[in-house]
Amino acid sequence: MRLSILILLSLLAGGCALSPQQVNLNPEITPAKEAPYLRGSVAVTVFDGRNNKVLGSRGGAYANSSKLTLANDFNESISREAERVLQSFGLEIDNQNPLLTFNIFLEELNYRVPDGSYVTQVDLDAGLRVEIIKGNRTYRGQYQAQSQHRVVSAPDEEKNEMLINEVVNSALSRMLSDRSLLDFLSTP
Repeated sequence: MRLSILILLSLLAGGCALSPQQVNLNPEITPAKEAPYLRGSVAVTVFDGRNNKVLGSRGGAYANSSKLTLANDFNESISREAERVLQSFGLEIDNQNPLLTFNIFLEELNYRVPDGSYVTQVDLDAGLRVEIIKGNRTYRGQYQAQSQHRVVSAPDEEKNEMLINEVVNSALSRMLSDRSLLDFLSTP
């Protein structure tokens, strides 16, 4: 009987300890349905302006050691996907002598779970800022995305990767579907 109780307690305690995770960011931007056809060249630069590169804690009994971080280079993955979408608009990538400069700044990317041993919810948010320079004109915009997910247990690495990509995709898609941004790009 005592052995059964000890085994049960050790299983419960072990279930509360979560390992750190690294997830890959693989953005897939959904541009505006009525995307403009543009001509010219563009240089895309991405900046990760976060002070802390840890997305958050996965929670559990040892929340301080169950950190969630990105496994791949944020700047490279976002830049590659933004270039793909801008090329679909008709722009050519030219990092040497572009007609316009498209700067994307990651302001925040957060992963939060409630305090305590058991993870029942995951809250995510992403915040981007964009600055586009075209000749002597500049466009500035900010884009946010949030999501909240109820869970029965702490998400595994695959699920966390999906959740993080989902919130980043949402912020990026809002940016590249923003009518005022698209109008700015379309104006000669």
